[in-house]
Amino acid sequence: LIDEAIKLNPKSFEAYMMYSISDILKAVDYLKMALSADENELNNLPSLEPMTLDVKSINKVRILAPENLQPASIAMFGFHYTLIGYNKKKEGNDAEAKKYFDKALETYNEAIQLYPNDAVLYNTRGDFYKRLNDYDAALADYSKAIEIDPKNITAYKDRSKLNKEWGNYSSAAKDMETALKIAPEKFDGLDYINLGELYKESKDYPRALENYNRAIALESSSNNFVDHRLLAYNARAELYIEQGEYDKAIADYDAGIEFAEKLDLKLLVRQFREVRDQAIREKSGYDKAKSLRENKDYAGAIAAYTETLKIYPDYQDAYFYRGLTYIDVGNYEAALADYDKLVELNPDYDASTYNNR
Repeated sequence: LIDEAIKLNPKSFEAYMMYSISDILKAVDYLKMALSADENELNNLPSLEPMTLDVKSINKVRILAPENLQPASIAMFGFHYTLIGYNKKKEGNDAEAKKYFDKALETYNEAIQLYPNDAVLYNTRGDFYKRLNDYDAALADYSKAIEIDPKNITAYKDRSKLNKEWGNYSSAAKDMETALKIAPEKFDGLDYINLGELYKESKDYPRALENYNRAIALESSSNNFVDHRLLAYNARAELYIEQGEYDKAIADYDAGIEFAEKLDLKLLVRQFREVRDQAIREKSGYDKAKSLRENKDYAGAIAAYTETLKIYPDYQDAYFYRGLTYIDVGNYEAALADYDKLVELNPDYDASTYNNR
């Protein structure tokens, strides 16, 4: 179907780009053909040999089909070279990878020469430098994009991500706040979570909490693969734990479990329960109880498990292991009571519960 589209309209940039879904190399070859062909050759694209992209070929397409050679189109062409470079790098072929990375950079440079006032091109080249871990070059390009277009929130967000990766949390937060002021309607839950993380790393806990709260208050965007509120509950719980507020953290983990259950996300339910239980253990001294039992201090262990259950009366693991400890000391009536309570709370807790009972 793509080949048929090209036959119908040999100048269709969109048709060439469709090849990128299944065959990046073929997409690049066809694009190079288009960029290097003259008007007659464009009608016979499949028979052409791949050519090298240069300023002359770009100018040729500007004359033949200028509507197909917008700055974003050239940037996408460079992105294809970048992807090929990464594939070569994964294959262990560093020399070939460098060759394609060089071609990508050449493409971006040529595009910027043609469109020196296009913020998108600088931002895209900044992404390229970022992928190559060239912090200074990426920072310069993101900053240039912002200089050209001070309301380009994508550039602010990208520069923020760059600074976050390099540990410059204050600068990263400042850029996100600027983006928020420019276009608050374009901020989604994930943006607020990211901003909260930046403030958390900077130890500015009140602002971190404020942004997590904003994220939780927002409805999820249909563009998000997972409802952002699940991530926000987890992030806020981690913030509470860092501040020693275990009860609030556990409440957030419980909210996350309830949310994940409604969405039938079983893996996330299990993960929330694991981190919630860890918070309960840290808060209640449950881990101490297990250690006491392992050291055969059964009375101390029973007392510690009992203290845990005073704080969290529905904590299933505490009933299970206190029941085991009662068996250790021969108090079978108390053990049976614990296992009965455990089955009442969760009939599917563990098969050994029934065996022990």
